[in-house]
Amino acid sequence: MSVSEGLKKLKYKSYYVKLNKLDEYGNITSQPSILQIKVKIQPWTHIKEIKQKIANVYGVSYKNVKLFFSNVELLDELSMLEYKIVDKKNPEINYQIQNKINDCNIRVYGTFPCSLNLQNIIEEINNGFIIGLKPKFLEDGTSGTYMMRNVNKDNIALFKPFDEEAYAPNNQKGYVNKFGSETFRKGILSGEGSIREFAAYALDNKKKFDVPPTTFVEVSHHSFNKFNMAMIQMEEQNYSHLKGNMVYNFLKDNIVGESNNLNNSNYDEFEFSSSKKYNFIPKKFGSLQKFIRSTDIAANFSYSLYSVEQVHKIAVLDLRILNCDRNEENILVIKKKNKKDGKNYYKLIPIDHSLSFPDCLKIIDYEICWTGWDQANIPFNEEMKNYIKSIDIIADMERLSKLIKLREECWKMFRVSNTVLKICADYNLTLLEISNIFYQTDYKHETPSHIERIIEKADSLCSIMRIDKRLRIFSVNSKKDDDEEEENINFKRSGKKKTSLLKRTTSLPKLNDFDKDDDEYTNLGHKEKNKKGGNRNNSVHKEMVFDIPFNEMYFHHFEAFLIDLIRKIYPEKAKIRESQDINLENNIFGIEI
Repeated sequence: MSVSEGLKKLKYKSYYVKLNKLDEYGNITSQPSILQIKVKIQPWTHIKEIKQKIANVYGVSYKNVKLFFSNVELLDELSMLEYKIVDKKNPEINYQIQNKINDCNIRVYGTFPCSLNLQNIIEEINNGFIIGLKPKFLEDGTSGTYMMRNVNKDNIALFKPFDEEAYAPNNQKGYVNKFGSETFRKGILSGEGSIREFAAYALDNKKKFDVPPTTFVEVSHHSFNKFNMAMIQMEEQNYSHLKGNMVYNFLKDNIVGESNNLNNSNYDEFEFSSSKKYNFIPKKFGSLQKFIRSTDIAANFSYSLYSVEQVHKIAVLDLRILNCDRNEENILVIKKKNKKDGKNYYKLIPIDHSLSFPDCLKIIDYEICWTGWDQANIPFNEEMKNYIKSIDIIADMERLSKLIKLREECWKMFRVSNTVLKICADYNLTLLEISNIFYQTDYKHETPSHIERIIEKADSLCSIMRIDKRLRIFSVNSKKDDDEEEENINFKRSGKKKTSLLKRTTSLPKLNDFDKDDDEYTNLGHKEKNKKGGNRNNSVHKEMVFDIPFNEMYFHHFEAFLIDLIRKIYPEKAKIRESQDINLENNIFGIEI
């Protein structure tokens, strides 16, 4: 819907929006605020105008005001209508009043969840900034990582800015490229890693995997003075979700002058505001994770010391998020002594999840350390089976999509991986057997994995079915057109005039229209009646406009192909599992076996 059409539809009516003030931790403040009320705004009102109203009340520049809707920062030059806020019932916008531009500080970005533990850590970091401490750059790894410290100079958190990831513009370790460039792992682009660190923690809402507390922050500090502005541009056209958010905000907060058009993709012309020349504090965005004090990393212990349960929790997490890089240095080990028997036990802490949630399944088994451990050949215990069975994939996608933006191919792979995990666990496959289905064994990526072949089969089948249905619609439309033309000829022969003629249409329906007319292909499906009796489309995120083959029919065929594969390569386990279904059906109908 264009802006003009939207305004016509709304008949230029005003509407009300509630403005909530956020504190530095992303929480809606409980203190009374003059702007925690409903404000009358027109659909064509620009974001800058709303910022100016708030700025006038607090006596600051509008540049010190940030607005967030559904955890997305609103850009000055866009209108309320363009953000589709007018389509929401009782919309609420959150706002933050930023500190002065010459302050070094750290705060939660937008409304990203932040635990009380992390809130205390952020306060300690800010206190450290006050006494002159600065983020400590770490030489390890391929991406930029900063150790954050408290006033006692204790290490308390790790900050990973998205512009210093491997093959991002400001990487200081020699891996420099544009945002959206390919990285060390297929399916993950530069600039996407830090948000995936947060996503791995957010997925672990049941605290099953012991991922360290993580949030997403913005940090202003004068020590951030190494910027390669010439490289700050986009590599992929479909990378607009990052361009319209983090990259834009990074530029906006680090470039001098209001008149610069940041919609332009050519950033070479923009002048970076050096902290020395302009007395301006540069800002970075990225993940903040609690620093875990550990005994050592897993690489320095024998894997035989780890319990089956500890290994299984790491493996299940990796399968759920499609971790592409689970080496032994990405697992912390905390050695403890059991008070009852005096024996040592080892707790495993998974870290470094920036190379997860990929858009394809090009993962090699040797990049996942636990595939070579004996614990992977031991069946799941009942507790883990129950956890896997309880996974609600759609609910997890809905929950995560309200917090982060991923490319639609990444959401598809997330659903694929979790579907495979649930079905394989239901068939009592071990982690080793599941990994044989999941991962490639060819480091050159020339031989696809079993799952890649299944995805290809499901893609092909659904595409054929979609084309077939389109052709059938085309055939019906063509027949109507032929009847109409014959009727028109008869009118001409009789000398009569036909008052109106239907417009001929022999074109195929648009894909979006096709989906609307066919519940079978509705995005993500799961249409159900709500309490009021209406239909609720269990969609995920407004950015997730799924095309073929991301729909219920696709996953129906995908699951069927997967079960056929299990029957083929693990026939005994398939036979046992399916015999249980037969016995259950017989018991239900009272049939003696």
